[in-house]
Amino acid sequence: MEALDSKAVISMMFIGQTLSIIIFSYYLISYRNVDSQIKIYTIGKGLQAFGPLLSLLFADDLNPLIMALTVIFFYPGIAIEAYCLVYFKQKKATNKLILLLSASALALIIYMPVSDNVMLRVIVSSVYYSFIFFFIFIKSVLPRGNTNIQRLVGCIALLIFLINIARGLSSAFSSQKLELFAQELPQTLFLLAFVIVSFTFPLLFLLILQERNMQKLHELNMTKDKIFKIIGHDLRAPICQMVQFSELLEDSFDKIGKKKLIHFIRDLNTSSIRSFYLLENLLNWALSNTGQLHHHPEDINIKELINDNVMLLNKQAADKQITISVNAHYSGTIIADRNMLGTVIRNLLSNAIKFTYPKGTIEVHCTNEADKLRLDIRDSGMGISQESMASLFNVDNNQTSLGTNNERGTGIGLILCKEFIHKHSGSIWAESEPGKGSTFSFLLPLSKVSKQP
Repeated sequence: MEALDSKAVISMMFIGQTLSIIIFSYYLISYRNVDSQIKIYTIGKGLQAFGPLLSLLFADDLNPLIMALTVIFFYPGIAIEAYCLVYFKQKKATNKLILLLSASALALIIYMPVSDNVMLRVIVSSVYYSFIFFFIFIKSVLPRGNTNIQRLVGCIALLIFLINIARGLSSAFSSQKLELFAQELPQTLFLLAFVIVSFTFPLLFLLILQERNMQKLHELNMTKDKIFKIIGHDLRAPICQMVQFSELLEDSFDKIGKKKLIHFIRDLNTSSIRSFYLLENLLNWALSNTGQLHHHPEDINIKELINDNVMLLNKQAADKQITISVNAHYSGTIIADRNMLGTVIRNLLSNAIKFTYPKGTIEVHCTNEADKLRLDIRDSGMGISQESMASLFNVDNNQTSLGTNNERGTGIGLILCKEFIHKHSGSIWAESEPGKGSTFSFLLPLSKVSKQP
């Protein structure tokens, strides 16, 4: 082990951290719109590099003050790395980063008073590192849907966790003091463990980001394919129908009876409205997927918004003699984007009308559940099979269903509803049985300034 003493191992650790900083800095300099997680990860690696650097610079005089400065940089650096590895999918996980940094701050507060005592110092560090790596293990291995690369990160973290447990127990229940440059096996394994982390975690983090980018590309391709399919079939058909109607009216206006003329005009109007809503959904969906649809929250009277959208669709409901009733037990305000929330309500109402039989009923219920607004739209329509329910809000759902009057559906409205509700940190779901109608519901958090009149 002479060739692989503690100083050599710490030097390897420093080289690993430095290489990571160089690689990620290259990404930051060379590419525009770099993922924010890469920026945060680079900061974490930079903080970690100070730990081994200080240890090497003051190897001959490694006093408690130097050790304290080392962990001041190293603890938050490890916490930031853990955050990036675990929460790379989530755009708004700042509270998780604050939680991990708070844990590192607590560990530092405990560490400082005992920095003169080598045994207590080792125990505190071992406990903190055990917490961090066990946290990475739990979040990387247990959740369903995680990839093999994420699970590999978790397995490495479990190994580091066990090594730190062994190191802490060895210091607590034996006479070994385990100074930083000690040659005992637990200390050597501890340092080697961080060398493994220094070289493997950055590579695995890049692979995880690559996997996410590939997934995004796949979703964008599916979105593109679905948009082209809708334009080529579902939007083209009603526009062709409107052209035919308008040509027929132009060529045979004097020969068409009044009743037939009214019938043609009604059909033309219906096709125009459906095409308009479909085109609006397509545009909103395209803007949302390209990040150009901005969220502008404002104070909205929810009952007024519901009634406005019911009025917009009254004619569509009247054509099928469908009754729409609104029961707003909560009629206060909510902080939301008016256009987005209106689009969600309009799409859900339009779907309910489409799949409700003539002379049926639609009920809109608006209630307050604790600190959330709940809106339910129930119809007495044909219902949805369990097989169709499973892919109802998915972009790769290629099933198209005909309404009770053979109205065509594309599914894009529900996808848009899901995206808009998620932009408001809400949830949306459906409950249905074939032949027993459907209920589409969503929950939105109420702002503290929202009020019940």
